[in-house]
Amino acid sequence: MADNFDPIKQMEKMRVFIPNRQAFPLEELEKYEGQMIAWSPDGTHIVASSSESFDAVCEAVVAAGYDPQECVFSYVPGIDENYL
Repeated sequence: MADNFDPIKQMEKMRVFIPNRQAFPLEELEKYEGQMIAWSPDGTHIVASSSESFDAVCEAVVAAGYDPQECVFSYVPGIDENYL
């Protein structure tokens, strides 16, 4: 864990991120099936994606001008995948 981790600041960020992420259109998310994605810090859009690797997504996040430590990473399972 980073020395400068502030749990209060993190909770404030999540109060913004979670409702925005929940409001994200499913039709838009379906475009990323089978890929690792990186959400913007505020959860309003996807800043990078890759079906190759987590490292590829991180590189794309940096190339897009974002700090990977500020983004939220997740995987979008394909329609035929079981995801536990």
